[in-house]
Amino acid sequence: MKNHLQRVILLLIIVLGNFAAFGQSKGIDPALLANANAGDAKSQVEVGKAYFAGDIVPQNFGQAFAMMKKAADQGNPEGEYLLGTMYGVDAKRMGIAEDYTQAASWYRKAAEQGYADAQFSLGYLYSVGTGVNQDHSQAASWYRKAAEQGNASAQYNLGHSYEFGEGVAKDYKEAAAWYRKSADQGDSAAQFSLGTLYDSGNGGLQDHVLAAEWYRKSADQGDQYAQFYLALSYEKGEGVKQDYTQSATWYRKAADQGNADAELNLGLAYYHGQGLTQSNVEAYFWILLAVPGLSGDDKASAVQSRDFLAGKLSAQELADVQTRATNWFSEH
Repeated sequence: MKNHLQRVILLLIIVLGNFAAFGQSKGIDPALLANANAGDAKSQVEVGKAYFAGDIVPQNFGQAFAMMKKAADQGNPEGEYLLGTMYGVDAKRMGIAEDYTQAASWYRKAAEQGYADAQFSLGYLYSVGTGVNQDHSQAASWYRKAAEQGNASAQYNLGHSYEFGEGVAKDYKEAAAWYRKSADQGDSAAQFSLGTLYDSGNGGLQDHVLAAEWYRKSADQGDQYAQFYLALSYEKGEGVKQDYTQSATWYRKAADQGNADAELNLGLAYYHGQGLTQSNVEAYFWILLAVPGLSGDDKASAVQSRDFLAGKLSAQELADVQTRATNWFSEH
């Protein structure tokens, strides 16, 4: 009994010792903190990021801002960029007033030093006209600088600029080239957009097989629009072998994200028993969900289908579907 108790005590000492060592390993490295307090800009950025994240020290936005401001004031490009985000996209989270004029100013300082994330962010502000006067030419110019450094978001936005002629002359081949660079880095929006270019054939690029391949890459990442268009490809048999089961599966994935077009097509698939078991109840449910998100002729057609299906259901079925729909709208 005594030996057993000694073993338990020894084990407890080891566990507590390990826990204490773990606790000591947490926190900002003293040398890093000393360097930051001594004025080293790179150290100030790292300490500021630690306070912002709150992983190794208690989160402290005030300390994060103060450290980042010190680094930015010394011309550190990462500090300038991150200070810009604190004035902009992170301001609400930090509990401070948004000031996109300041954000743009700090982005510009970092961008002029070649900091790609700042170049992209400044381009975006020019694109939407926030903190600066809207200027699509400036937006495209800054996107290009970041894109040429491999920034995937900038590559996508530059592709978008070329596709729609915003700040540059419309050029579908250039759009495809920049989308491809971004898509190859895994950007789901670029993968989807590249798919739509191949699908539409704009610029002589039509290739339904490639369109379906890029839709799938994006759809696999959860992009609801890519999921819808991949479902459409399977329904029509464009770029893939016609497969109504696959079509219904992908419509469902998009519909589960609230995509109204997918909800409508899923409802129609249920009505026709196309790729799944025929069900007027399910058809009515999904078309009922779709109607608020549609417009124009699509909405008018959906309303007709909804009302037609309502006539095929019992009062209890209608009531049950209405309850399901109410719950759905409250959850999505």
